[in-house]
Amino acid sequence: MAQFAIMTQTGRNKEAAALAGGTALTITEIAWGDGTRLPGGNETALENEQGRKAVQGNGTVNGALNTAFFEILLDVAEGPFTIREAGLFDTDGDLIAVAHYDPPVNKPKDTVSALLRIHVLFSDLQNLVLQVQGTDAYVPTERQIIAGTGLQGGGDLSQDRTLSLDAAAALAEIAGQLSSTHASSGVQPLVGGAILQWGSFVFDQTGNNLSKVVPLPMAFPTAHYQTILSDTVGRISPTGTPTEGARVETLTLANFTVHSAWTDAIEMPVATPCRFFSIGK
Repeated sequence: MAQFAIMTQTGRNKEAAALAGGTALTITEIAWGDGTRLPGGNETALENEQGRKAVQGNGTVNGALNTAFFEILLDVAEGPFTIREAGLFDTDGDLIAVAHYDPPVNKPKDTVSALLRIHVLFSDLQNLVLQVQGTDAYVPTERQIIAGTGLQGGGDLSQDRTLSLDAAAALAEIAGQLSSTHASSGVQPLVGGAILQWGSFVFDQTGNNLSKVVPLPMAFPTAHYQTILSDTVGRISPTGTPTEGARVETLTLANFTVHSAWTDAIEMPVATPCRFFSIGK
């Protein structure tokens, strides 16, 4: 809801003093009420104030010379209000401008939020030093950012928040989800431009020190950071000696090379199934 307001005589005097002295006119609050009085310019308070909040947003109005706007957000839980008047106050608590709403604006409780905006026409906004001293925040502190897969840095929005991506944690969690759904292969973009790929291949018993080049479902555009093999390739040799099974040795944008750790073909199980997860960008 937006409304043009008229400056009070106090507001005009303070604007003139600020222009003459090169000082700032500091705006702090917007109040609202249900008074029915038509503004005349001599008001020092609202007729029947119902509440006030620190200014949360301001700027200039496009196409309207010397006109600035000031606004607050009435939260869903605030109200109910029947708004017929609104006022703009400065740091001294003086009423700078006053607006009248006809028809009135109804703000119910627990159903919707409402943006209350006042447009004020100054005499020389280009040269006026106008400061706004408010909360500068629309989002209630009870609202939160909940960090998801691999993200860190969540919390309430009473202050700025920085989110960061733990790529290893994201890869591990997504890999587990993909394994549980038995997806055979695929490509998934991640937060921050990373790309996760997954798939499967089979080792065949073809000789000693077996190596295999495994193609990715899609070539990474710029980088191949890491490929992880699933533990299905871990085996115990006939002699009972634990073996590494297989390891990744070479990464390219389009594929990776896996080298068998079995010492001879006899120890290598026939058609050993393997799964992999690769991350890059």
